[in-house]
Amino acid sequence: MSKSKRLVYIDDDEDDILVLAEVLLQINDEIECISAVNAQDGLDLLEQSDPPHYIFLDINMPRISGKECLQHIRANPRYDHVPVVMLSTSTSDTDIKECMALGATAFLVKPSDLLVFVEKLRALFESIHHQTLLRGAPRKQ
Repeated sequence: MSKSKRLVYIDDDEDDILVLAEVLLQINDEIECISAVNAQDGLDLLEQSDPPHYIFLDINMPRISGKECLQHIRANPRYDHVPVVMLSTSTSDTDIKECMALGATAFLVKPSDLLVFVEKLRALFESIHHQTLLRGAPRKQ
């Protein structure tokens, strides 16, 4: 069965990528998780296909940080309507404010408890869906 939505997750920690993919299966098995292990590979991946439904970014990555990657994404009109979620271990108010100012849709601290992660992601997707309905701009794919 083909998945109806695509999520691109850019994170240099492959364990975090596996955890997110597992959590997504519990939340919505219609979402396909495609990953890249650094920002440059992620940006290349984004350019090689239609815009995904969601983009998740880690902040702390080598060479190109998640914040720099977010700036590249938000500078490209192709991704104007794509929610970009910063998913990080950082709890710094400065990081959160910077990411939101750079155009992040949301900032989620990576929880260590899987059940908490499931609930946080479920609430996040509901919030994104609600924001999309309020904007009146449903995604076409």
